[in-house]
Amino acid sequence: MQVKDTEKAKMLTLQEQRIRIQQLERQTQAEYSAAKEILENDQKSPQGGSTLGRSLPKPGPSMESIVEREKRRQCTLTEQHNRLQCAVRAKESQLLEMEPDMKVLELDSIADDDEQHYNQRVRQLENSLEKMTIKITEAERIQKTYLRLQNSVVSGQTELGKVAHMSHTAVAAVDCTKSQLVHMERQLMVERRMMEKGLTERRGVKEKEVESRLEREREGERRSSRVAQKLKEQGRRGSSAREGLAEDTAPIRAQQTAAASITPQSIFKLVEDIDALREALSCTDLQELETRLVSQQATREQLHTQMTQCEELVSQSMETLAALELQYARLKFSAGPGSDRFEQLKEEMQVELEQEEERCSQWEAKLGRAQSVLHGVEQGVNNLFFRISCVHVKKLREIGVRLPTLQTTASEKIEENTADHEKVWSFLEQSTMMEPRNFKRASSPVYNSASEDTFQFRSLEEDCSLTREEIKRRSIQLIEAHQPKKKAQRGTKKS
Repeated sequence: MQVKDTEKAKMLTLQEQRIRIQQLERQTQAEYSAAKEILENDQKSPQGGSTLGRSLPKPGPSMESIVEREKRRQCTLTEQHNRLQCAVRAKESQLLEMEPDMKVLELDSIADDDEQHYNQRVRQLENSLEKMTIKITEAERIQKTYLRLQNSVVSGQTELGKVAHMSHTAVAAVDCTKSQLVHMERQLMVERRMMEKGLTERRGVKEKEVESRLEREREGERRSSRVAQKLKEQGRRGSSAREGLAEDTAPIRAQQTAAASITPQSIFKLVEDIDALREALSCTDLQELETRLVSQQATREQLHTQMTQCEELVSQSMETLAALELQYARLKFSAGPGSDRFEQLKEEMQVELEQEEERCSQWEAKLGRAQSVLHGVEQGVNNLFFRISCVHVKKLREIGVRLPTLQTTASEKIEENTADHEKVWSFLEQSTMMEPRNFKRASSPVYNSASEDTFQFRSLEEDCSLTREEIKRRSIQLIEAHQPKKKAQRGTKKS
């Protein structure tokens, strides 16, 4: 109905403009013809001037002043005529430009005889539009899920490629470690053989040295025993000669003989030892013998420490060899570290996958909430749009006047104000209740808890259009009204 009113208003304005233009053209033509006649009458003869002079009173203005005034009036009229012609041309061009729009509006304004059918068609189109929007949104969601699944498949394939590469590298590392273990085992066997050879050689040298020392000690003991036997024989001979000494000097002699018997033995022993050392070392100087003895003792201690170190190294090498053999046996008869590593990687990746799935579920929940809020906002905006499309132009202008103030208040106050919300709700309810079509059934906004900044009306068919039962009832009434009523036959036919 509003469209028809606007079209009628436009048609009326166009007709008024045409009538106004025609009136202006007629007025200008009349003024132009009158001015032309006056000028022609003035220019015909001077008699006209005398007659005019006679007819006019004497104290009035002269003929020249009247002619000048008429000329000025003629100029002003010509200027007005030219201006009006320009305006007429502009209006004609504007009219020519507006004629196709007018034709389109006339074609659009031609309504069907049955308005109910037109409204029903509009509702069908609106329902089909809503269904198409729902299908489009569902298709977009399906496309997004497909793309997300495709990305997850690609990421899983890349991760599987990485795992395969890691498994190949692990197998190569195991093979390399096995070869290194075999090489180390061979090196240890070679070193063990070399150490055993060195130890056997050192043992032979030590045994030879010990045997030579034992032989030298035995020879020294033999020499000392020989010297002791000689001293005993000499003592026996001296005792037989000294028996006739006096008893007073007996203890002194006994002491002297004891000292003499002790000192020669030690002296002889030292002499024999020195001789043996000289023979063994092939040296006659005592200082040189002393230095050599000290150096031999130092070398002996050094060799002893070296032997202990070598024994410790041998024990350590044996322990490492045993550990390596045990490890080799485990690697040889076990499944290998590759499977264990693969299982560990599998468990780690499973945990990461569960974490990613949990995070994806959280994001999907957030996305669902956001989509529900967005859907609520879209539905509220659509309802508001349909609602506004059904509102009169005057009310829209009033709302447009109030919108800048609301925008300034909304930009100034960021925090939500319940009082302002209540005012807005009350204003909307009053505006909807004041409409004539809503006197019977008031529309109350449905508040959506998912979106706090949006509002929705109950339904499109309840607020902006009729229900199906009302459409059927009105269509039946129209059909009955248009159909002619059958007259009841009075009386019976004559036989």
